[in-house]
Amino acid sequence: LDALVMAPKFVKWLRRMNPNQVQINSITITDINWFSAVPTPSKLGFVKCSLDAIDKTTGKKIASNIAFVRGDSVAVLIIVKIANKTKEYVLLCEQMRLPAGERKKEICAGMVDAEGNLASVSLKEVKEETGFVINNVSELTSLGSVFTSPGGLDEEVHLYSWTTTISQKEFKEKQLKLYGNQEEQEEIKLSFVEINEVLETTLREIGDVKAE
Repeated sequence: LDALVMAPKFVKWLRRMNPNQVQINSITITDINWFSAVPTPSKLGFVKCSLDAIDKTTGKKIASNIAFVRGDSVAVLIIVKIANKTKEYVLLCEQMRLPAGERKKEICAGMVDAEGNLASVSLKEVKEETGFVINNVSELTSLGSVFTSPGGLDEEVHLYSWTTTISQKEFKEKQLKLYGNQEEQEEIKLSFVEINEVLETTLREIGDVKAE
């Protein structure tokens, strides 16, 4: 618990509470996962908790009071152009997503670290998951953010886009390679889908709210 109350991820979640709307009387921690063998504030993974809290706008106790705290994440929509070609493609990363029960195709994404540097995390995730190197954060275009499930999850997904041009050779090679963080045993397969196809059918098929 000492490590938890000092964890940047947990502190940020508490600070997100609007003091004009929420009065927290107590928090009950039911489960904690760490990304380290020994509890370390900077390595907090996930927290499940319940709150005794009051909605100050109504004066009533908040009934939907269970929260899964995992911190924020980033997602990057990568648009790929082929040299001397007119078509544009959206890059999708396919990997096993156990909570969803199968392999899923999504745009590149990852969790924000304890420092909370959104842009640098974006560059790191792009390199790990796709092999592409973004030289400067100024190349990213911010697209705002979304909460995917605010009824139970604190995660705010910060969205960016990036456009790059590659050769026909690299285009083919990237579809044959596997990417991902080896320490986390990730195996990510890349797919390049024409933009028109993404808009017409792919978004509906993959169900990736980040991509939408």
